[in-house]
Amino acid sequence: MLVHRSGTARRPRTAAAGILLSSLSALALLLTLPGAATATAAGTAGTAGAAGTAGTADGKPERGSAHMGMGVVEHDGRGGLPRDTRVTQTEGVDVSSHQGNVNWSSLWTSGVKWAYAKATEGNYYKNPYFGQQYNGSYNVGMIRGAYHFATPNDSSGANQAHYFVDNGGGWSRDGRTLPGALDIEWNPYGAQCYGKTQSGMVAWIRDFLTTYKARTGRDAVIYTATS
Repeated sequence: MLVHRSGTARRPRTAAAGILLSSLSALALLLTLPGAATATAAGTAGTAGAAGTAGTADGKPERGSAHMGMGVVEHDGRGGLPRDTRVTQTEGVDVSSHQGNVNWSSLWTSGVKWAYAKATEGNYYKNPYFGQQYNGSYNVGMIRGAYHFATPNDSSGANQAHYFVDNGGGWSRDGRTLPGALDIEWNPYGAQCYGKTQSGMVAWIRDFLTTYKARTGRDAVIYTATS
């Protein structure tokens, strides 16, 4: 099972037109999209019980199966990464149930130093592999964080922020835990903007961010599209 990781000088690089935003700009994190580059060495990620992307009768993916960047690639395509000379990059990965139990020691040895693991989606889904992914990355020495795949048509931003924090998306002052990330992108399950107007979407995101900060004391990272 492939693990989504940022590019390195050792392999070709492509990335979808997604962006990772944070008011904590000092983190200077660059998170590329699924397929940007992949760890293909044997043992990089375990596959036992890893979830596939099964579809529904109408051709849409099953609810709960969304992962970081899937909607961005579908609607915005892929393009080149910024030149390496702009910043010093530290390689990281994002994982979800699609990767199953990840071989974190192998990734650490290959140069991966931080990870984001999907914790929740909407107000109805919890990643069954989250514990192994979130704690496993930490245990080998990585900086780690959790992300929430938003579905604004299901419930309020506050409701989903609480669901996220209650199911792994919190923050700890240990120097190795990143703020939780809100993955808000094109809807893989239906209407592109979840039936929201522009102002409605802005209000939903603000509701999530305000609630997350009230619960954790930290500003959440935002992962979204450029369009």
